[in-house]
Amino acid sequence: MTEVIVTLAALSGLTATFLGAVGTHRLRAHHAPEEMDVFTTAVRYHFYHSLAALFSAVMRVMWPYSQAAQWAALFFFAGLILFSGSLYLRVFLRRRALAAPAPLGGVAFMLGWLSLALTPWW
Repeated sequence: MTEVIVTLAALSGLTATFLGAVGTHRLRAHHAPEEMDVFTTAVRYHFYHSLAALFSAVMRVMWPYSQAAQWAALFFFAGLILFSGSLYLRVFLRRRALAAPAPLGGVAFMLGWLSLALTPWW
């Protein structure tokens, strides 16, 4: 499972880099500053939590009997889809309602961080 987490985290970082470049070079000319702020937030959280998912793989190696690090990675990936993914859709499709799942993604991120905190103990 650790190999899967590392691979997904690295591909997530690649995707964040690609989308950040698209936002900088393509979207800025066609979207309002408010929409670009939303997009920038999505990219920033995408990067942070790609690294957090990668770190959860390291934690899994450090505490191989702990299930919490694996849960952390799952929560981070769910948060990436719900939070950053919904914000990307909002900007690309210009539909504010598509950002509705973002708060659930934020909760998933928080559960991921909590799971990391529990890794040495659970």
